[in-house]
Amino acid sequence: MTILIFILAALFIYVAVYSVYYAVCVFNSTKAKRFLTKQKYHAAADPNNMIVIIYARNNESTIVPLLEALNKQNYPKENYQIHIILDHCTDNSSNILEFIGGAKIWRVGEIAPVGKDESVSWLLEGLLSYQNVDAFLFLSADRYIDENFLSSVNANLYGEDIV
Repeated sequence: MTILIFILAALFIYVAVYSVYYAVCVFNSTKAKRFLTKQKYHAAADPNNMIVIIYARNNESTIVPLLEALNKQNYPKENYQIHIILDHCTDNSSNILEFIGGAKIWRVGEIAPVGKDESVSWLLEGLLSYQNVDAFLFLSADRYIDENFLSSVNANLYGEDIV
């Protein structure tokens, strides 16, 4: 009899945890709908001035498509800047990025990698003096974005401190 009670209690706990997990998943899925709705209604909003910061360490195969995608955004080019941090890169990404253009390249970690947190903090200290910046965007070098990415971010900045 005690084994049966133990099995039923374990089954009850399993079902309860699964139900809570499912409810959280359903609740979080509604956030994307709010994001898209906000994007739709603020599509014609004034563009914010943004600085896009990308941290890369030997990401030659992914950083090039990301920079090309950022250069082809459906967003006014005068309203965003691209800054790429190359942390102790031993691949050819530095030369390729300079050839493509459209970004300010910062090389850190001459002897050994500095790390993402320290590199971004160092760059932010220098960029915070920019007077006309509304938002900072932080991207990983292996990220893929479409041509409406900055427009979506801009639309969702209205009324929010952090997106």
